[in-house]
Amino acid sequence: MEHRKCDIRVVVLPPFYRTWWFLTLAVLAVTAAIFFAFKYRVNQLKRRQAAQEAFSRQLLDSQEAERKRIAVELHDGLGQNLLVIKNRALLNSLTIPDERARTQFNEFSDAVSLTLEEVRTISHDLRPPHLDQLGLRTALIAMIEKVAASSTIEFKYALDALDGFIAPDDEIKLYRIVQECLNNILKHSGATKAEIRITTDEGRLEVTIRDDGRGFTPNGNKPGIGLQSITERVRILGGIHTIQSVPGQGTTFKLLIESKNTA
Repeated sequence: MEHRKCDIRVVVLPPFYRTWWFLTLAVLAVTAAIFFAFKYRVNQLKRRQAAQEAFSRQLLDSQEAERKRIAVELHDGLGQNLLVIKNRALLNSLTIPDERARTQFNEFSDAVSLTLEEVRTISHDLRPPHLDQLGLRTALIAMIEKVAASSTIEFKYALDALDGFIAPDDEIKLYRIVQECLNNILKHSGATKAEIRITTDEGRLEVTIRDDGRGFTPNGNKPGIGLQSITERVRILGGIHTIQSVPGQGTTFKLLIESKNTA
């Protein structure tokens, strides 16, 4: 009897976790998990940044509101009372026959006048009246001319039309940025000349403030409160700024803001 050999093919199937479809799904699942984790982290950072910006804006707005309130109180309250005292002193100096008493009332009136002028200066610094009454450009020019009149530094300026470029509530922030830069020039630069240029062209607002003073090393020291406040206001305005300075060669501050109204 003849025996025939039979070939039996045995196919060993891999476990499911080693199949191509399972490996493909695993790679897709890991990729999706990484993507959604990254997206979640980015959104979390954006929410945190938005909350920080909202808090900073609210803090600055509340500071300006308080400054405005104090300015009004100084001008309308204390200022008016000092004016009444001054007028009464002048009246007494004109009606009292005693010459010595008239002299004392005149001196008293002069002292009250100086105090009244200081109160008005403080009130104007707290909240520039020109900003609400005549607009941003006029307020900036008034500030520059006031600073120039109180200093030996030669100031030159050129300002384009600015009103309406940024939101009315944000105009005070730009005003404070320029104000802080001028204060730094007066206090720290030792300059003889300074220039302020503000231009608006094709939806871009550019501020350039330079002086020929002693300069400094921007990264050499921890930024002071003034520079920190400038940085915070620039961030809220959605702008970018640079400070270029070399010891002995002056300082240049530049600010760029893109108009949000540009289509």
